[in-house]
Amino acid sequence: MFLLFRLSNADCSGPLRVESELLPLCWGQMNEKHVERRILVAETATALLPYMEVDIASSLVYSVLTQLLDDKEDVVVAAALKGLAFLLCLLQNDEKFDSYLKFILKYIKSTCETEQIAVRQFLIPCFAYWSLQRSEDLVQNAVFIIVQHMDHLLKESISSEPNE
Repeated sequence: MFLLFRLSNADCSGPLRVESELLPLCWGQMNEKHVERRILVAETATALLPYMEVDIASSLVYSVLTQLLDDKEDVVVAAALKGLAFLLCLLQNDEKFDSYLKFILKYIKSTCETEQIAVRQFLIPCFAYWSLQRSEDLVQNAVFIIVQHMDHLLKESISSEPNE
């Protein structure tokens, strides 16, 4: 209900009002003690993306969502990862490439299943699509780094298995 109200408000008010009035409401709720409210912050910031200028979204919403990655609750982190995936689809330049690659490499090996699912089902596909839209060099670079990382994880898991 709250989110629907915010979206209808955003649709009628335009980008400047979204940036000056609605997004600050998200900032105010980021440190809320209730997990559900912090999840709602990530979902609201994500849902407001179509109503904002891309430059502002890539800065302010990115900042909100990356701060939520530090949350102790895995469901909040997963909601932030999903939001970052959707934001990535709107970005027009390559400046956040390294950051997104770091998110993938960090959360793909998370022990929290909800974080792993958010990365596998949302962040990696959006990252792959976004990279393909930019250049083959970005895709080759990303694939090389991810395969190298996965190879390292595989070798680690094999070496940590007990010998029979």
